[in-house]
Amino acid sequence: PIAISLCCHHRCEWKVYCGKRFMRQHGIGPREFRVLCRMTRFVRSFVCLFARSRLVAERSLRLRYEYSRVASEAIGTEEYRLARACKQFLDLGRVVWLREQGYEVDTVEYVHETVSRENRIFLAVPPVDDVA
Repeated sequence: PIAISLCCHHRCEWKVYCGKRFMRQHGIGPREFRVLCRMTRFVRSFVCLFARSRLVAERSLRLRYEYSRVASEAIGTEEYRLARACKQFLDLGRVVWLREQGYEVDTVEYVHETVSRENRIFLAVPPVDDVA
């Protein structure tokens, strides 16, 4: 299988995004696509905001608990859930494209999102004809 890291959704660009047909089928063109990508930034902003706190938290059990509590609270917010849904929609367009190319695709969460917000990968198995 091929492992594909799912990150940097906020940096996606319409001209190179593989799932354009999927997006168009759902009424999303270049302008809406930019908005969708921008909305994923809340997850990224949260990561940046707490990155320094996490370094400090790793040095202290009490601070580690506090970091975990705050991370869990942020994950429960509407903003976070909306940003996460936008990421999943972008990823779905990628899955659809890969499947159209004949790949079998599975999404795997490899760590809990309180450890890393970018916690999923695609495992893609190429079509049988392409396997040597």
